[in-house]
Amino acid sequence: KAIALNRLLGDPHRALGQVARDFDGDFAAADAEFAAALERNPRDADTLAQVALLRIAQGRFEEARLAVDQAMAIDPLATWFSTVAAFAAACERRWDDAEAELRAALEFNDLFAPAYAERGRLLLLQGRYADAVASLQRAVDLAAEPGPILEARLAHARARAGDAAAARVALDRFADRARSAYVPAAAFAIVHAGLGETAEALRWLETAAAERAPQLAFLAVNPEWTSLRDDERFTALLEKVKARR
Repeated sequence: KAIALNRLLGDPHRALGQVARDFDGDFAAADAEFAAALERNPRDADTLAQVALLRIAQGRFEEARLAVDQAMAIDPLATWFSTVAAFAAACERRWDDAEAELRAALEFNDLFAPAYAERGRLLLLQGRYADAVASLQRAVDLAAEPGPILEARLAHARARAGDAAAARVALDRFADRARSAYVPAAAFAIVHAGLGETAEALRWLETAAAERAPQLAFLAVNPEWTSLRDDERFTALLEKVKARR
């Protein structure tokens, strides 16, 4: 409707691109919508950051870095761009570069919850579980509404750090909440992966795929699922997700 009212607007195309990427899993459509947004406003930093996320999902990391660098040059005060750059670096296992991006973001704004959340995930991937718990807890404390995915990552970190009981408390809490509100299946999958319960994690990932969870757009590249990648059920799920594109 917004486009029908004003065909010069870029923002609706950016939003449609996000829906195409994250819900439909249609990367070609997302590309077209982001291109339409940038045609109308070539200096739209938010669209460039969304393009970077699309390139990450496609495994085109060099292009992702270029897009997010452009976004940061246009709007250096948009701290969340640093989390995109850090995620791209983490997907390539460039831990030091990812850490540098997040450190810069936190030096600029040490109350920015997403940077602590991304840093917690980065520390998890490096096996620094106690540090990951501290960073993710800080993210939860700072976030106005932490959301189940962030809570799940904290529970995952606690499980990896040896506190399986805390992870099971989180699962119970999600189950209780799910009786009256939506809880993403991906949240359950993240916690079960932290507990080393591969079958349950994969079962919940299957449900997440049926829900068209945005996390599934990055399934092929996200190192968060490394512990599941050798399982043939993960391979089958990945092929199923790719088949939608």
